[in-house]
Amino acid sequence: RKDTKPQGNLNQAGVDEIKGLLVSTVEKTKENYYDGIFQNYNAYTVSTTGNTLSNIDEALQFIAIHEGLHYGYVLALLKAIKN
Repeated sequence: RKDTKPQGNLNQAGVDEIKGLLVSTVEKTKENYYDGIFQNYNAYTVSTTGNTLSNIDEALQFIAIHEGLHYGYVLALLKAIKN
């Protein structure tokens, strides 16, 4: 959800749970996509850019870019920690 952030410490069980959810969520989304579940997609306006995502294909493209940004930040943090 928007404006959420991690709270507290994360143990290995939490990491394993998140990994499992990442994989299962992608698989379920793929299944739903091909089953036509998203035909009645409700348009969503992204607050940070003002862009409106009008269909599932636009939403999936946005998600890929958005998550790529997060991944870039994680890599930068890892690099900073190692130095």
